[in-house]
Amino acid sequence: MRTLNAELKWAGMNRIRETPDMFLFYYSRRTAYFLPKRVVGPAADSAGLAEWIRTRLPSDVAYITPKLSAGRGTRTPKGRSPPDFESGASTNSTIPANDE
Repeated sequence: MRTLNAELKWAGMNRIRETPDMFLFYYSRRTAYFLPKRVVGPAADSAGLAEWIRTRLPSDVAYITPKLSAGRGTRTPKGRSPPDFESGASTNSTIPANDE
């Protein structure tokens, strides 16, 4: 099994975002290292890691937590959208060219 060791400086972080599935460590506006929560262990361990991260961040580095939504949540599959004209048309329903 291969392993990866990385050392990141807190001062080099742009922001840190926690999602339901991972931690994202942004070192630029659009580029981040990610740490899946599944490799951290049970939910209690990832909650402990989140707290540990928050206590060590410099004041100018934002920590963004997951948004909790009421009701069904954002991961619930939604029904299929009705097909638009193009995708709903059969392959034989072409409109003949006007030869005028």
